[in-house]
Formats: sequence, structure tokens, C-alpha cells
Amino acid sequence: MRAYEPPTRGSDGGFTLIELLITMLILPIIMGAVAAGLIAVLSIQGSVSNRTSDSGDAQVTSANFIQDVQSSELITTDTSASQCGPGTQLLGLEWTSGSSTTVVTYAEVANGTNWLLVRQYCANGFAAAPTSSSTVSFDIASSLAAPTLQSSDPTATTLMNTQAKAGWISVQPVTEVVFPVFEPLSSYSFSLTADPSASAPPSTAGSPIVNPTNTVCGFAPTNGGTVSNGYYAQTLCFVDFSAYNASQAAAPACQEMVASIPGGDVLSFCMSESGNQPMFASPLPTYPEAFLGNTLPDAKGDIQPFYTGLGCPDSTPPETSSGGPTPSCISPAMYQTNSGFGPTNTLNFTNITVTTVTGAPATGWQFVSADAETTDVSESIIWQSNQVLHLLNNSPGSNYGDTCNNAPSYSGPFGLGTTQVTCQSGNQEPSSTKTGTPMVQATTPTSMTITMKGAGLEGISVGLLLS
Repeated sequence: MRAYEPPTRGSDGGFTLIELLITMLILPIIMGAVAAGLIAVLSIQGSVSNRTSDSGDAQVTSANFIQDVQSSELITTDTSASQCGPGTQLLGLEWTSGSSTTVVTYAEVANGTNWLLVRQYCANGFAAAPTSSSTVSFDIASSLAAPTLQSSDPTATTLMNTQAKAGWISVQPVTEVVFPVFEPLSSYSFSLTADPSASAPPSTAGSPIVNPTNTVCGFAPTNGGTVSNGYYAQTLCFVDFSAYNASQAAAPACQEMVASIPGGDVLSFCMSESGNQPMFASPLPTYPEAFLGNTLPDAKGDIQPFYTGLGCPDSTPPETSSGGPTPSCISPAMYQTNSGFGPTNTLNFTNITVTTVTGAPATGWQFVSADAETTDVSESIIWQSNQVLHLLNNSPGSNYGDTCNNAPSYSGPFGLGTTQVTCQSGNQEPSSTKTGTPMVQATTPTSMTITMKGAGLEGISVGLLLS
């Protein structure tokens, strides 16, 4: 007989009310933590992506920047200076190769709400439409600071940066170009640095060259001081460049020149030349419209010879029988060629020294340079020296005439009284209205660099003003 078994109860499956309440309270906390973690991971991924992209920009920019700066001969940080392509110019670089002039502009260009750093390349001088352009940084600050220029002399560094912000200058005194870049999307910053190759000129030690004289320094004839032929005709001699040898003078090498001066003193220097067109030694006047070596009206309208017949015997009449200028008996001008190509040339005079007849160092002399042609529309001459440059008056009534239309820069805080002077784009004056030519002098310098930019042709002369 089976024993009695009571019926079994069904299972009480599911959650109790307390369990549900606990679950509802804890689950949002867990999900919030997971969501915060995902957001953090995604944010890190975006930041890493931006930093990786910006780091790549730095590498690309550096590769272009170093090559451009090393090639450069002229440089500017002037946002309003002539440039290649559109945008705001932060850095401009220019150099010559063969018959072509290359201009590279690093410009800040808007792209929606972002700003790009664009490298714009012009193969044939300044142009609104670049030959090519490439974006070297897709993320820069909206007001990125311009690069700074460095030199070995702190005083020169300050002056050099001031001048570069006001126009184009030679890279000869620049030892380093520093370009800080900030990329705001990732707060990533880097600094580009490069050294111009042209900033390493031959030695400027100033010790005399002992080679035998290979040229002369000639005065203008005055017939014993009785004829006016330039305000300093009896004390200013001009170097004869007839011995110029383009192969020997090709930068970075230099050609030694030792000029004998009537009376026994000797001027010596080493001259290097670089540019996109050949140069040659020329007599004066270089062409009929030039002022130096010509017979043209002075500030009072009187026709007078202006350093005519340089290097000729002192008894030589400064004017011909027809009233024209007596040509120089030497070649005192370094003159450009091939005007249709827009020539740009730089002459670097180093190791400038003057010794007396006994071989002792001379004192109280000034190294002088003058425009041997004319500075007309789209032309310029830049003089730089390791000593302060001053104006050498053409005559008591005419300092330098109408040859430079940038008189404030020529005679202002960025010019006379500093180590750099620029004569920029004078008017296309006919010979009948010319009243002078720019002439600058530095007291006992050891170096002087002269950069000529022609639209037609430019030429310069150098010489020695004796005390």
C-alpha cells in the first residue's frame, strides 16, 4: 500500500521587487562608465590622428624649408613686399640660377575656418599666379608669427629683422632663419631652422693681400685742381676692374685685387660675384643716360663734368671738344648684361685693406661705392657693410639727386646711419633732368656687399676716399 504524498508546489521563478529596484539603480552607473570610456578612447584617437597629421606637416615643411633657405640670396618677412602667389606672405625667398630668378613665398591662406601654410613657387620672378603651390601645413594659427633672422651680432640681429620687415634684404649677414609654427587642432608646435648657404662669405679678416698689384685706382683729371670734375675729384679714386676674371671671382671663391694708388698707397680686397647673368668691367659712362662719368646738369642746371676721364692723365680735358664727357681711361664699373632677363647680381668685397707706401696699415680712409648707371623703374641697389654707411654728397647742392624714389628708406632709419642702404626704383629720368647719383661710404670697413637688381641694366663702381 503506497504512502500518501502531498502535491508539490510550482517554482517561484523571476525577480523580486527589491532585485529589480537594485538593478535599475546600478545599470545606469555601469552604462555611464562604459560610455565615458568609449568617449575618452574616441577623443584620444582624434587627438592622436591630429597630432600624427601635424607631425607629418612638420616633416614635409622642414624638407622644403631647409632647401629653400639654403638656396636663397634675398629674404624678406614683409607682408606687403613683392611676393609669389596669393595670401599673406610670412617669408619670402629669392635666388638666381642661370638666366632665371626663383621666388618662393610661404603664405598664410584661409581655408574656411582653418588656415593653411602654403609654399608658392615662381620659376620666373614675382607673379600673382605661382608656377606651382603645395600645402605644407593644413593647420596653423590664424595669426602665425613671421620667421626671425639671426646673426652672430645681437645688435645686427635686431637691425636685420627690422630691415627684413620693411623689404627685401641680402642673406649675407643671416646666419640662421627660425620659423616657429603652432597647429591649434592638436596644440602641436614645432620650429623650423635653416642656414642660407650665401651667408658664409670668404674671410673678412682685413689682413692685406701681399700679391703684386694687378690693377689701379684712378682719379678724375683736374689739371692740377684748376678744373672742377666731381666734388672729391682729387681725393676719390675709383678701382679699375679691367683685371676682372669671372671664373676666379665666381662665388663662393673670390678674386684678389690689389690696386696701386698714385702716391704709393695700396688698396686690396677679394671680390666674389654671383647672379643670374654675367657681368663685365666697363668704362664710364656706362651709357648716355648715366650720371657718373658724364657731363649732365647739376642741381642748379649748370653742365659740369662728374668724374669724367677717370684714370686718364691729370692734364686730360674732362670734356671733349664737342662738350661731351671724356671717356674713362680705365674700366671703373662692374656692369650687368642681358637686360631682357631681369639680371640680379651680388658682389661681395671682403678683406678690404689699405696700406701705406711703407706697408703699414693706413688710417682715415673711406671705402666708397656709387651707382654707375641709373636706378630706374623696378630696379634697386642694396649696399651692406660691416661698418655704418653714410651718404657721400655729389656736390654741395645735390646729395644724390632724383635717382631713388624711396628717399625715406634711403635716408631714414633703415638706411643711412646703419649698415644697410637701399636705393629703390627711381623714376625713368632723361639725362637732361638727372641731378645726381647715389654714393655711399663706410669708414675703414673690412667687407661690403652690393646687390643689384635690374629691369634694364645696373652697374656699380667702388673706390677709396682718402683723408
